[in-house]
Amino acid sequence: MAEKFIRYCITHIVSNPEAVSLEVKEDTDATRYQLTVHADDMKRVIGRGGKTIRALQSLVRIIGIKNEKKLFLNLLEPCSPQ
Repeated sequence: MAEKFIRYCITHIVSNPEAVSLEVKEDTDATRYQLTVHADDMKRVIGRGGKTIRALQSLVRIIGIKNEKKLFLNLLEPCSPQ
């Protein structure tokens, strides 16, 4: 459920939805969603003062609390082409 929510929100925020990558890492005590977006969309996802990404992280944590799980959303820096 959290994965669909993250994908829905992010694809509506970014200009390059085809470049969105969401990797799920299951730990013994938590689930971590690692989000990568196009370099041009980093500003949009982070938002002014980090408000957008912090709001998404809070909402993902709330989904986890409702499902009695620990959920985390991490925004990774895009790889620079070499």
